[in-house]
Amino acid sequence: SPQARHGPPCGRPGGGLGGQGWAMRPPAAWLLLLLLLPAPGLSSDCSVTGQSPRTPERQLQFCTMFPEESCCLNAHDSEIQGFYEDLLNAGPVCSAIQKPSKAALRRLFCYGCNPDERRITDQDSGTIFICNDLVQELDPRDFDDCGIVVPGERGNLCEGDDPVVPGNAYDADNRTARVQRFLDDDNAGKPPFFEGFTVKLYTTSAECADCYSLSAAGRSAPAGGGLLAAAATLACAAGLVLGPRW
Repeated sequence: SPQARHGPPCGRPGGGLGGQGWAMRPPAAWLLLLLLLPAPGLSSDCSVTGQSPRTPERQLQFCTMFPEESCCLNAHDSEIQGFYEDLLNAGPVCSAIQKPSKAALRRLFCYGCNPDERRITDQDSGTIFICNDLVQELDPRDFDDCGIVVPGERGNLCEGDDPVVPGNAYDADNRTARVQRFLDDDNAGKPPFFEGFTVKLYTTSAECADCYSLSAAGRSAPAGGGLLAAAATLACAAGLVLGPRW
């Protein structure tokens, strides 16, 4: 089930390397096999193109963070850029302002171009997964100085649009809740081509998950590094309990 990959953090109280959590562990070869097989709900093809990732015929002009392999074509890249610029269309002075939230929103909009997208999108439940580092760089309030322009329906010019103060429109008690409301809006922060999908935010970096990240690879990994992180990834794929969270 999707919960095997996107479920609770690794570990449980009272577990350990010598505890019962390791009593039923399968051989390492089975772990490797499970890691290579797509989990239920996950696809081997990109959601946007319905094909395997490919090297773009021409360099993507907007989602430049995926130069060697991409899950979108140049036409999708151009469409994503148009949605991004329309949302932030507050004149040339505001367009020239650079801030972390803008960079985070740009990367978020490029979710569909990420070559790992097919491994972090659950098509069965219609869910996309966003890592904590990306959540921490994005806050709707950061756009209050210039505002945003939210369309009645993304891509439908006949529906019109409205200037919005995002800090008011997506107000909540904390950053994560504000980001969640912003990304739940199909016409605002939701990644293009994933309108109607549910957005799952991971709120700690220690969670055992594959999700969309600020990192170049577009995936998170449990803290610890090296062989420990690799072992954790294998365990997540197999749905194992490894003892206390590291």
